[in-house]
Amino acid sequence: MNKRIEDIDILKGIAILLMILDHCFGWGQGIFLHSVIQSFHMPLFFIVGGYLWKTKGNCIEFIRHKIRTILVPHFNFAVIYSFVFVCLSALHKMNAVEGAKSILALFVFPTRLDLTMFASPLWFLQAFFLTEIAFTIIKEKYEENYGWIILIIAMLGIIYSKIFSFMLPFAIEPFSTGILFFYIGFKLKNVKIIKIEGKKCWLLIPLIVIWLVLVYLNGCVDMRSARYYNPILYICNGVLGTIIFWNISSLISRYFYLLNVMFRHFSTYSITYLCTHYIFVFYGKGFFHDNLELPDTVMKIILYICVILICWILNRIIMKYIPWIVGKASLKLYC
Repeated sequence: MNKRIEDIDILKGIAILLMILDHCFGWGQGIFLHSVIQSFHMPLFFIVGGYLWKTKGNCIEFIRHKIRTILVPHFNFAVIYSFVFVCLSALHKMNAVEGAKSILALFVFPTRLDLTMFASPLWFLQAFFLTEIAFTIIKEKYEENYGWIILIIAMLGIIYSKIFSFMLPFAIEPFSTGILFFYIGFKLKNVKIIKIEGKKCWLLIPLIVIWLVLVYLNGCVDMRSARYYNPILYICNGVLGTIIFWNISSLISRYFYLLNVMFRHFSTYSITYLCTHYIFVFYGKGFFHDNLELPDTVMKIILYICVILICWILNRIIMKYIPWIVGKASLKLYC
């Protein structure tokens, strides 16, 4: 495997595991570790997406590929979770009207955590799909000014989120900053300072300190709900955190074989873990709380391990029997 791609696979795998960890522990805004994870783990995927972006001169084929690998998994899991909401309504576990609102939110308002509940991570797929397609069209049509257009989109999104509390449909708010991170990732292709290698590895220490200070100053952000506080600090922290963990990933790829393999697994099957883990977190917390008399931290560690194991088993089943659910089959199936 190409070394650069191996580093990126490890990086994405780390981000997936941090996402599940953050959801399992459910830290509030007052917990600094939560602020650290939130500062970069979602921007990371957009930055990496921009870094890897290329159309090979065929925009139509590129869009078809993104529909298959991003939009189709979103639709499939939205349908699955819609069925879950129907069952909950039929069992009187939730109001029928609220169930209908939740189903609508899965497709139209995925950033509404109060409605999507255990399916809330699906917002990322909508935002990322919009980002990939919008970036491609803008860059192809407006080659000379596409950077300025993307900056305007980001500024409009940030201004809207500051003024209005109503979340826009189709994850437009996280998309508006996501496309800026995507653009930054694209530009990082030709920036050598992204990698700190050899004897210069010690530079990671002051870089981490600076990053943590900036995270502390900006507080607990959230890309899904467009809670950025200081937008400049938010963007800086997203980029800095990604660069730091990119270099850590590079070290892992060279010196820690087992971690290398583990993280690359979570990257390869990131769609499965993204779309399935939160329902087990959502109901697992209540189950463990009612049935285990253990310290809270111990209980959440057990939950974290159980969620990963369940998703691992589920991924094995999906990849063996129904890979089309996560976009691994030919698009011809949908044509």
